[in-house]
Amino acid sequence: MTSRESAPRASTGMLGKLKWMVGLRLLLASALLGSAVVLDLHERLPFPTSPLYG
Repeated sequence: MTSRESAPRASTGMLGKLKWMVGLRLLLASALLGSAVVLDLHERLPFPTSPLYG
């Protein structure tokens, strides 16, 4: 087996790993964003913030 024959097999392995890593990254980012939204909905500040933001 030459290096040319093993190259496609190695690239498909890397592509699979890349897909898993991108998927995991999207899942974690979605979880963090979702938890921030949930916390924002449940936690309200005891003072008005409209003067702070205009």
